[in-house]
Amino acid sequence: VILSFTTFGYAQKNVRIGFLDLDKVLEMHKEYATSNQELEGKISAWRNEIETKQKELDKQRESLKLERPLLTEEIFEERSEDIGFEQDKLDQYIEKRFGTEGDWIKQKVLLAQPAQDEILTAIKEVADDRNLDYVFDSTADILVLHSEKKYDISNLVIRYIEIEDKK
Repeated sequence: VILSFTTFGYAQKNVRIGFLDLDKVLEMHKEYATSNQELEGKISAWRNEIETKQKELDKQRESLKLERPLLTEEIFEERSEDIGFEQDKLDQYIEKRFGTEGDWIKQKVLLAQPAQDEILTAIKEVADDRNLDYVFDSTADILVLHSEKKYDISNLVIRYIEIEDKK
């Protein structure tokens, strides 16, 4: 009988839940903002490089199209193959930079990882301090229909990170 009451008592333990606006925390984090700007700079440079090469290939195609009546079939085919080869190289470069396993994804992970680790540590510390059992990201794909403002720990996490940065 005592064992069943003890088990019942543990089963009725209150679950403490906190919510967090991760986008807000990331926006306020200086290192994350800096790494994001650095990544955007790299992406912009890659895009400019790709656009330049694509414009050059388009000009070559247009030039070949205009010269078509003056060229033999052999020369036309050779130039077409050269342009096709260059286009394939450009497509491979685009895949290397922006593909599913491209440099863009790798750089995003590499540059953001330190900031994300710091934010995760801050979340864990605030959750431990508040005795929270679960912390949910209110901007994620979970459905949060309502939550009290007092359960939002975003500002606490931001303050924790700012204090740690000052140390």
